[in-house]
Amino acid sequence: MTPSQTLIDQTTTAVPLEIVGTGVGFGLLLIAYRMLVIRDRRPTTTAAHWYALFIGVYAALRIGVVHDWVIAHLHITLGDVRLIGAMLQVCSAAALLLLGLCWRSRTGDVRKWVRPALIAGVTVVCIALLIIHEPVRKTGLAVEELDGSWRTGAYLTLHSFLFIPAELVVVATLWQMAKSTTSARRLLVTLLSLAIAFSAFNLLLVMGAGWLMSAGVDGPLTEPRSMVRNDLALYPTLLPWIPVGIPAVVVDIRRRLGLNRGPADRMAQLRPLWSDLTAVAPAYRLAELGPDDGLPSEAEREFRMRIELEEIIFAVSRYLPPGTAWPDTPDGRAHVLGEACQKFAEHQTTAGGGSSPESRMLVSAARPSWATDDAELEAVANAWAAQRPATRLIGVG
Repeated sequence: MTPSQTLIDQTTTAVPLEIVGTGVGFGLLLIAYRMLVIRDRRPTTTAAHWYALFIGVYAALRIGVVHDWVIAHLHITLGDVRLIGAMLQVCSAAALLLLGLCWRSRTGDVRKWVRPALIAGVTVVCIALLIIHEPVRKTGLAVEELDGSWRTGAYLTLHSFLFIPAELVVVATLWQMAKSTTSARRLLVTLLSLAIAFSAFNLLLVMGAGWLMSAGVDGPLTEPRSMVRNDLALYPTLLPWIPVGIPAVVVDIRRRLGLNRGPADRMAQLRPLWSDLTAVAPAYRLAELGPDDGLPSEAEREFRMRIELEEIIFAVSRYLPPGTAWPDTPDGRAHVLGEACQKFAEHQTTAGGGSSPESRMLVSAARPSWATDDAELEAVANAWAAQRPATRLIGVG
């Protein structure tokens, strides 16, 4: 059965092969390198990788030569290709939701029941899509061409709705993280947030249009989308994620070429500062996780060390006298940090350790932005280690 023009428009990109092939191919190569070579097994990174893989394969299936090859070798129809794409979107939305939930967790992972629940939910939605799509599978028509059928609204809603809570969780977490980071990272968070907002608005339009079609309403919103409109709805939401994935690959390649220090070297540099600060504020140590939690890598241990340092520095800085300014030099910062630790320890002794970590995590004028910059934090760690122990001003107990 020859596919209708509407079905072709919904499953094919209008971007020239040279451009879309290069972009999607580069993205999939980036994902493959991170998953197979770097093999960072942090729950957040794993969820991000699966999200990127699902959405990357979906983007690849929209390339004409790709889905023509798939149709010829798997003996399926263009309608089947669209159905596979819809299922990939559902899977990517679930992975994105998992990413957001892991980000918001203090341990960096979710409760054990969350993953099985997501897998079960995705399975149910995919089966429902298969059932809804079955009557039009061999007709060569798109679901948008069904005349006043409930299947149109249900199909377009099922492959879209899961993105809404996933994107809300991710954007809320991004802005929470952006409160204490560098201006460059805040710019990246802004770009990602705009992409997410655009995606959510587009998905709401898709779902609304689907039910209007089911109700038999004619109008601009119920016109099936062209290739260009579908491309404009997809690629702007994907492009801002590419800069997120590149740095880790560049760092790994440089390390393998001997141009970069590895996580073990950086942890050794941070350890004197980390040991002293976690002794002062042990409540800020993240929960200990073992190999069964997917956290044996050096990259994970370095990441956790930096997070613990950042939170402790923010916490103890609140106990500095009002109006205290952080010096511009690493030596000066190390000295002021020592004073902050001493005052923090004195307060703990006076209060009997009764105040909770959350009550101390308040924003103050002395909150140091340098704690979120990797290079500046390492410079302070060097200065801290260079000081004589007696001058570190750590007043524990």
